[in-house]
Amino acid sequence: MPGFRRSPAKQSLARTAFVFVLALCASTPALALDKITLQLKHTHQFQFAGYYAALEKGFYREAGLDVNIHEGHDGGEPERRVIDGSADYGVGSSSLLLARLAGKPVVVLGVVLQHSPYVLLVRQRNSSPDIADIKGKRVMIGSLTDELTQADELIAYLT
Repeated sequence: MPGFRRSPAKQSLARTAFVFVLALCASTPALALDKITLQLKHTHQFQFAGYYAALEKGFYREAGLDVNIHEGHDGGEPERRVIDGSADYGVGSSSLLLARLAGKPVVVLGVVLQHSPYVLLVRQRNSSPDIADIKGKRVMIGSLTDELTQADELIAYLT
């Protein structure tokens, strides 16, 4: 507008308010990230790639989390470490259902696999195989290095 001028007092007040807002923004501390420990059930491997990708891409940080991922060694570490408080979250298996039934303070928050990765192999005979055919037979589950607790759902079908 022609001839429109702010008074020096208004200009000074506007500058002071602007500087105050800038100072306020600059002095506001960044929100601290929540520290989270995630315990894997095995050593670092591809099945845990999603957790590492989220860490690398900064998704946890964007959600306000500082995530520390610990590899496992025997499959039972997630349950033990969550119960003793040394991990906040753990990647477990169906054995968590048995732990919960046994009164342990664990909660399943989500399911990654919608179907069990375990399979039962039999030699092809003349007829189509039927699960009832193995009744009374010896069954090998896993290898000598596997933990029996990792096949709980398979054992449940066989008993």
